[in-house]
Amino acid sequence: MSVGFIVFFCLCGLITGIAGSNKGRSGFLWFLVGFVLGPLGIVLALVAKKDNQTLESKALALGTQKKCPFCAELIKSEAIICKHCNKEQPENNASAQVENNQKTLLNAIADNNIEGIKNILDTAQDISYTDFSIPPLEYAELHGNDEVITLIKKVFNK
Repeated sequence: MSVGFIVFFCLCGLITGIAGSNKGRSGFLWFLVGFVLGPLGIVLALVAKKDNQTLESKALALGTQKKCPFCAELIKSEAIICKHCNKEQPENNASAQVENNQKTLLNAIADNNIEGIKNILDTAQDISYTDFSIPPLEYAELHGNDEVITLIKKVFNK
């Protein structure tokens, strides 16, 4: 087998992996499908159905979208009126601030930003460990920085 074939099938795998990942599927699994099947893998990834549940949970976890309290459809987190049911979104500045603090803390954990984590925990008195969609300790352990893990354990008494 020549190098050209290997490069061709790697590109097919890459394209297939990206297409599968954009549909909420495992990018690595789709890479393998594309690598093994070549152009047929690309076609399969393009016609595969989206995993809406995974895409929704990613959007909610990132904070880019929220669910409308009236119709439960996803809308942009900054939306004032739901595009699906046309109802005005309740204005809750306190809960929005708590949500923003939680999102900022999780972003600082992901970036291993020790100073940012300390700053958020020192200034935001309204952060409760149980209110997180992803518990901070588990999130820190996922990112594997021991200093961040120790800090989170100390602050939240875990």
